[in-house]
Amino acid sequence: FDEGTSSMRDYAISLKGFPTTGATGADHNEGDMKATLEEHFRAKIPDVELVGVSIGYSCSHMWYQVSDLLARTQGKVEAEVAAMSYGDAETGEEALTGERAPVPAEEVEEEEDSTRLLSQQALDKAIVSEWFTGDKPLQSSGEIFCVFRSKRHAKAMLKHLRAEPMKWHGESGSITLQAEEVFSEPMA
Repeated sequence: FDEGTSSMRDYAISLKGFPTTGATGADHNEGDMKATLEEHFRAKIPDVELVGVSIGYSCSHMWYQVSDLLARTQGKVEAEVAAMSYGDAETGEEALTGERAPVPAEEVEEEEDSTRLLSQQALDKAIVSEWFTGDKPLQSSGEIFCVFRSKRHAKAMLKHLRAEPMKWHGESGSITLQAEEVFSEPMA
């Protein structure tokens, strides 16, 4: 991408060094983490706003399961978009209505495929829930992605945290976190 194209890199930073288990690890609530980090960040930049945080997880040992789920999720999203789109008779341009469009008779088989993909969603949610609550829950990678409302705040916070690394006080004592740029979206 060039300077004129916005990407995740413009709005996010990565914080590395968190514990991989415990209250700041895989069982931590992202909403609580967002509130705690935003409070810390506002001590440095008063009007900063975090859109959200995402805890990174180590999932290389189950890559095929994750990859299959991602493929199904992508198919589900494509099916939902297809079901809500229509062609504008005047311009020929495709648009989203927000409602399911009527299905022409020649596309009934395609609609049945879409219905099967959509029904898979409940099963996928149960699979993902098991990843976090089962006998061997996923471990945090120790990395958290912070997404800011504005590019300006992301850049300013990265600069500040590089000059003065953040201290995290958790169950295992005080930890110094490393702030880094994000070059791509975190894996789900």
